[in-house]
Amino acid sequence: MVPAHMARATATVLVLLACTVLGTTLATAPVAAADSDGDGLSDQRERNIGTDPNVKDTDGDYYWDGDEVKNGFDPLDPNDHPVRDSDNDGFTNTEEIEAGTDPNDASDKPDGSDGKSGESSDSDGDGLSDDRERALGTDPNTKDTDGDYYWDGDEVKNGFDPLDPNDHPVRDSDNDGFTNTEEIEAGTDPNDASDTPDESDSSSGGDVDSDGDGLSDQRERELGTDPNDRDTDGDHYWDGDEVKNGFDPLDPDHHPIRDTDNDGFTNTEEIDAGTDPNDASDTPDGSDGGTDSDGDGLSNSFERALGTDPNDKDTDGDHYWDGDEHRNGYDPTDPRSHPVRDSDGDGYTNVVEIEAGTDPKDPDSHPAPGSGGDSDGDGLTDQEERSLGTDPNAKDTDGDLYWDGDEVRHGFDPMDADSHPVRDSDGDGFTNTAEMRIGTDPLDASDHPSRSADDSDGDGLSNRLENKHGTDPNAKDTDGDLYWDGDEVYHDRDPNDGTDYPHRDLDGDGYTDRDEVEHDTDPNDPRSAPRAADSDRDGLTDSRERAIALPLDPFDPDTDGDGVADGTEWLAGSDPTDPTDTP
Repeated sequence: MVPAHMARATATVLVLLACTVLGTTLATAPVAAADSDGDGLSDQRERNIGTDPNVKDTDGDYYWDGDEVKNGFDPLDPNDHPVRDSDNDGFTNTEEIEAGTDPNDASDKPDGSDGKSGESSDSDGDGLSDDRERALGTDPNTKDTDGDYYWDGDEVKNGFDPLDPNDHPVRDSDNDGFTNTEEIEAGTDPNDASDTPDESDSSSGGDVDSDGDGLSDQRERELGTDPNDRDTDGDHYWDGDEVKNGFDPLDPDHHPIRDTDNDGFTNTEEIDAGTDPNDASDTPDGSDGGTDSDGDGLSNSFERALGTDPNDKDTDGDHYWDGDEHRNGYDPTDPRSHPVRDSDGDGYTNVVEIEAGTDPKDPDSHPAPGSGGDSDGDGLTDQEERSLGTDPNAKDTDGDLYWDGDEVRHGFDPMDADSHPVRDSDGDGFTNTAEMRIGTDPLDASDHPSRSADDSDGDGLSNRLENKHGTDPNAKDTDGDLYWDGDEVYHDRDPNDGTDYPHRDLDGDGYTDRDEVEHDTDPNDPRSAPRAADSDRDGLTDSRERAIALPLDPFDPDTDGDGVADGTEWLAGSDPTDPTDTP
């Protein structure tokens, strides 16, 4: 028999042991691991492998991190997922997972076949076998049959129609305010308006859209568009709108204003009407393409979309109809953008190039030399003059002493005598001629050869323009010819050449370069001479001296040497060529 005190001691020990064991057990009992994003991986596991515990799909490949880890794919690599064929055995990872074979072992294939023919062949690598594509009606040789920038396999996998360019993850199929992509990433149903992600998952929260164009920054990076520029290709349509409507946000020639199928309706009109903008036989209500009130070749709705006036053939007043400008790639709202210009600087105007079938924007593509008649030799072909409304037989239609060709080339109106290079069109204090020579815009008051604090040497050229012309911004007279750099540039002389200065008569027209510059004529063109110049200062202009039926010398104030100036004699009625005939 065990003594009572020993029994009590034994019982106490047993109780203590039990409590210890129980306490240890309670203390070490496993607690359910947190999985904040519900992707099948605990937060701790995600931290260990480097994935985001608050994002189901860390690498953005449309596969949850948990599914990727479970099937042996890298949840941090967007190029490693079930649609791929990781072991290059001809079967996609998805097919192998479904068949129970190893997607990372080329020797382990479904049914032991080679994967290159039959049901499992995937010629275009879009994640759908060729047989599956034929059954669906998609093209087994094209990854993206409907051209909506989503592979056929990805669309089918996520419940979208690979034959409908308007049905894809960028859309908001259920109109719940979340794009299909956002819903797929959040794990909600993109076709059920009652099933939406938390607000933090939307583009207003976690999915940043820096430029506000309707595409998240991540989506823009995938597409190759600029996440900080609403209109990457500069076609006046936001990237998001283009993608949403099946147009290429990287191609400025592919957008809703175009009439892709040439049926008389713009892509926008067709999209709005529910017809196919790529099918000429499918038109809204079967009509003829809408009203063209001004008859310029663009429908009223098209003009409103472009920003032109549907009641004015020539909205920008450059003498070219809006329709002609738009068709040939010029801006019908910009008077300086039109076919008469020589956009590529190859010596042929845009009109001549368009008529010859060459590219007006490529200097290496131009018509054969001498093509295109120019009856009056003003630099514009007869066809160009007829288009402009100028006279093909008169060099200077508006009589402002500037040839039509020169005016058009520099953006002035050859039919307006008050529009020419001598004017100061932008009112910045510099004549159009001076600005054209300097390289600033004669139609932009903010762009001018400023004589400001930015002119370190005070020679009349800003430091910016000195750098442009290669002169010394700290030396008034870089070439040492006693003429300030600014004066030389304004006079169309070379400020880096000590032998090129305003006293010369480079074009040999009898007027010094300085006289020509002072009268805003071209010192390099003998056809351009000042009518008001009086080189010998005798009171008769040079042009008047040449017009008088006497052999007067415009560079000698007293042709007959009788001590009386030619002008004085002419006004007094005496003969300025006869030294014996004086007033």
